[in-house]
Amino acid sequence: MLGIPESLALSEDGLRERFYALSKIVHPDRHTHSPPDEARRALRWSALLNGAYRTLRDPASRAWHLLERHGRAAARSTPPLDLAEQWFEIQEEDGAPGHGARLETFLVELRERLAACVRERILLFGEAVSEGMLDRLHASLVREKYLTSLIADVERKKGSL
Repeated sequence: MLGIPESLALSEDGLRERFYALSKIVHPDRHTHSPPDEARRALRWSALLNGAYRTLRDPASRAWHLLERHGRAAARSTPPLDLAEQWFEIQEEDGAPGHGARLETFLVELRERLAACVRERILLFGEAVSEGMLDRLHASLVREKYLTSLIADVERKKGSL
């Protein structure tokens, strides 16, 4: 839709310039005196253009979009078992002495792992789209999503102490 090459590495300035150039053409305000069909078409195109820009300007959303285009986003995956086991153990210790400190230590570890996932995804942005890259990107995004969710769970638990 934006007429840009399929890639994880996009120039934010180039993307923004392309978006604004196309917006000037399809923005509904430019079609207030157009025939009704043309005005509706412009409104639909403007909505699609805004959605495309929102997706592509966010690196994680752009990555998920690329996976979807290649039929990979819906692939099943399992959470990191070591983290799931650790979290279950910590939950079982609820109320035990030192539980708050253990939660804090686990939270620090989760945040470090999340930062590593983000760094991995950023490194993948420099690679050409290939089957191997898509596999690694999917694994990284799934880990990132799981870690983000787990961090929220641990923070809620920690806040309830």
